[in-house]
Amino acid sequence: MPVDIALVSSTSLSSQGRKKDWATPDRVGNIVKTLEIVYYTLYSLDALLCLLVIPFTYFLYEEYDEDAAEHGEQTFGQRVWGAFKYTIAFILFIVLLFLVGFFVRFAKKAKGDDRLDLEFFKHLLSENRGERALSFALGLLMLVGTVLYVFYTGAAVFRPLKLLGGLILMLLALLIFASMLITGIDKAKNSICGAHCGYILGHINIFQPVNWIFVKSSKVFPIDYVLFLLLVLFFFSASVVGIATVGIRFLWLTIFKIRKGHTSPQALLMATVMLNLIVLAINYSVAMVVAPQYATFGPQTFCDRTPRHPGEQPDCSDDKSRIIPCTELSSNPAAKEVCTPSVLSTFINRVTINFPFFGVVLFWGQFAFLGIYLIVFVTTLFRTPSLDQEQLDRDLEEEEEEGLLASTGRRFNATWQDITGRGRRDYGTSESN
Repeated sequence: MPVDIALVSSTSLSSQGRKKDWATPDRVGNIVKTLEIVYYTLYSLDALLCLLVIPFTYFLYEEYDEDAAEHGEQTFGQRVWGAFKYTIAFILFIVLLFLVGFFVRFAKKAKGDDRLDLEFFKHLLSENRGERALSFALGLLMLVGTVLYVFYTGAAVFRPLKLLGGLILMLLALLIFASMLITGIDKAKNSICGAHCGYILGHINIFQPVNWIFVKSSKVFPIDYVLFLLLVLFFFSASVVGIATVGIRFLWLTIFKIRKGHTSPQALLMATVMLNLIVLAINYSVAMVVAPQYATFGPQTFCDRTPRHPGEQPDCSDDKSRIIPCTELSSNPAAKEVCTPSVLSTFINRVTINFPFFGVVLFWGQFAFLGIYLIVFVTTLFRTPSLDQEQLDRDLEEEEEEGLLASTGRRFNATWQDITGRGRRDYGTSESN
């Protein structure tokens, strides 16, 4: 995401509100097309990893029978076939997913909405069935990821209170909380077409601190990109901590626990899938709620004047006050020529405007995230952390058993060497040498 914003923003001169001389429409189009290919490739690999590769690996491990393998009753080919039979259901799900996105028509209300009669939003209404199918698949994965994001990332954002520097991280978490709440209220109140287009916000109407920090820091390269990268890493680290703390659960049932040195392979595979899906939800949250304007246009600006001659860029060198930040609602033709939205924001807006149901769920999921966020914060302030003594005792017993088994194995090997005479032949060899 920071690379996306940096590449798109590098085509313009923010201090003058115009494109750089080398940034012709063809050059800018090539940059955007390259980024689109990279995103499509990464999202496709992510979907295949979550829906095909990891499920197959999981079932392949479950198919292993140690006794049957030792007696030659189970071959690797049999394990592969058994895992493939269970994976067929995921393959059928992928096919069904793309068929639904390919054939079903959505966004009828959005297409007839006069409030979206702008070039920026018309571009988002996909007529290409292939793009619409990919948008549908991405939206569904983001929806699942948002559910995990709400419960795991929201529950772990305040876990750094126990670490060194926790006070700074707590202030950062509170700043993010306030910014997300402000953007959520702004979207609910001032969205262009509400639920019909997934609560797309044309421009920020209420002061938003995180977005303001990014816009102001963009004046000193590369502070804004470093801060944006740290913000994404903060959310990702909170997700990892959340999964490790809460464990892998279904409602109130614990399926797997993530413990140092005692995590099963199945738990690691499922945790990998969960993190991949949560990353998709983080993309939406950061780009659409935490820093919406910056994540869409970065530090780009345009000169709000009419060009002197057709095909020329307007000149604001004598009046810097006419240089304003890029927004989706800019009606000046110069904005269309200068302002290039990030590819990620275009993807997400395309999902929400073509499939409003996903946009509605993703939007209100942010309020659920803030609710979990607040509950955990209050609980962390007044409740002393407790240790799971029963689990600790169980881990100690397992370590003791492993130690006994290891020592027994060493004694058995030594006895066997004595019986076979190897120990006596080797005895004293090192001393004689």
